Amino acid sequence: GSKASDGGAGTDADRLFRHIVRSGHSSTLEHLSFTFAIEGVSRALLAQLTRHRVGFSFSVQSQRYVRMGSDDKIGGFDYVMPNSVKGSTVKEALFRAAMRSHQEDYDALRAQGVPAEDARAVLPQAAATNLVMTANLRSLLEFYSKRKPGKGAQKEIADLAEALRQEVVNVEPWTAQFFEEV
Repeated sequence: GSKASDGGAGTDADRLFRHIVRSGHSSTLEHLSFTFAIEGVSRALLAQLTRHRVGFSFSVQSQRYVRMGSDDKIGGFDYVMPNSVKGSTVKEALFRAAMRSHQEDYDALRAQGVPAEDARAVLPQAAATNLVMTANLRSLLEFYSKRKPGKGAQKEIADLAEALRQEVVNVEPWTAQFFEEV
């Protein structure tokens, strides 16, 4: 009979997974899925992330139903400041001024009776959002191979790719070898 294995190095499961990946028959990796709560990322990152559709499912915070006004419960929209802006007093001041301007424009449109679903059009790509994402292991490996640090991806999504890899490896240590090989 067979017995369960954690896939640790040298086990039958380890040899099987290595054979699967080496042979290119990685469809079996689609049966392993992971769900992540991702918070405080920019809408720009979301646009990049959702280009990865096969093997991914997304549920994203609504800008239609979550009111982003200064006087609303959340007190206005949060935003993600790019690293290329951080550390410079001038750049940070310009960026914050742009974010305030977007907030003021959103608030003014809402005050004029424009529905949130239409007023949200003035919110920037830097506006922060939250989402839940589920992906199978095969798709995560493909995503990581394209978005990992050092592959030319924008820093925010490269950092996310690395964080997702770390989460998967923390839960399933035997997967580390596959992330290293992509």
